[in-house]
Amino acid sequence: AGRSAGVVGWWTTWPAEPVDGFIVSDHLAFNRWDSWAQRGGPGSADPNDWLTWPPELAAELRPQARRPEDIALETLTSIVPFNAREQREMMSAKGPVLFHGPSVFRFGYSTDASNFSFGMYMLEQHEQPDLFATLFVLGDIAGHVFWHHYEPERFAEFDAAEAHLRDAIPSAYRQIDRWTAALVAQLDPTTTIVIVSDHGMGPEGVVPEPGVNPAGDHLPEGILVVAGPKALRGFDFGELASVDFAPTVLNLLGLPSAEDMPGRAPWKR
Repeated sequence: AGRSAGVVGWWTTWPAEPVDGFIVSDHLAFNRWDSWAQRGGPGSADPNDWLTWPPELAAELRPQARRPEDIALETLTSIVPFNAREQREMMSAKGPVLFHGPSVFRFGYSTDASNFSFGMYMLEQHEQPDLFATLFVLGDIAGHVFWHHYEPERFAEFDAAEAHLRDAIPSAYRQIDRWTAALVAQLDPTTTIVIVSDHGMGPEGVVPEPGVNPAGDHLPEGILVVAGPKALRGFDFGELASVDFAPTVLNLLGLPSAEDMPGRAPWKR
């Protein structure tokens, strides 16, 4: 439709496809799923191909990446106050251990910090596209591995000695807020901001065991917030489905939804 787009770290954007603008796929930054499952994709035998569009953007952005091995312990403990044992486990881990809070948090922080750095670089060094989108995973990670700290009363086997991590989930969201605020500050002030979660989270009732089970898992209820010049102040979206997100964004851009899209925009502008 003649509009430009810039996307950073959004899931399932590898291999990056040609757009009028740029795509930084979800595999330029460290991706913890690469440690847990084999990556594959159409049109490329080498997973290092198609990391960005245009392809040469990958080399430009690599110096902006925050590698797990370069993230200081103090950076992580300023967000979540891990004890001495948890710090040793976190910093000695060679990769993220599924449902092991300290290691997954460290490697997940690397992903988000990299995508934040990529996004800031693109907004500072390149013209803002008509649609800019990025994604943070730290809230999801924190929910999976720290919910027994957040709501210990929902877990029969919770150890009260671990109360030092009671604030881990809110602290993860505060870090996402800081990244989001910095990105928003780089945007044109007339930009409409949309914050969406693809799911909510709730307690599983079982203390997490590395490689076996999480403390919290997905719930269908999430959030959608729209702010800015095109937002309707005080408007209640009611109940929406995830498939309504794309039509809502298209509507805000003044574009029609595709006829084969099952979702709907909550308003017609």
